[in-house]
Amino acid sequence: MKKTRALDKSRKDFRHRQLKEYEAKIGIMTEDERKELYEWVATNKSVHDNPYYIYGEDGHPMDYINAIRCNRELCEEMRNLTSEQLAEFEREGDVKGPTDLLTGEFIGDLVF
Repeated sequence: MKKTRALDKSRKDFRHRQLKEYEAKIGIMTEDERKELYEWVATNKSVHDNPYYIYGEDGHPMDYINAIRCNRELCEEMRNLTSEQLAEFEREGDVKGPTDLLTGEFIGDLVF
């Protein structure tokens, strides 16, 4: 039991250091972004990952703040589509959401 507690404390300490370094690097955040980030890290998740399965051009998961910003922009763009544009988007089949790059299988819903 002591090893488990020590490991949990070690992970928590690591995530806390990672969070502080990330905050210094990312710069300005809104209060909502900061709150979401802290909630994400509190669940023992990395600031260098995101819940939306958004990947950068380098093929690695996008960091948390940039991913939530990207997701918000995508949602805003989707809200502003005309019915014709939305129908075209649906015809293209992209409305299903993200897929695994290796298997092509659906891996989650778009968050609006």
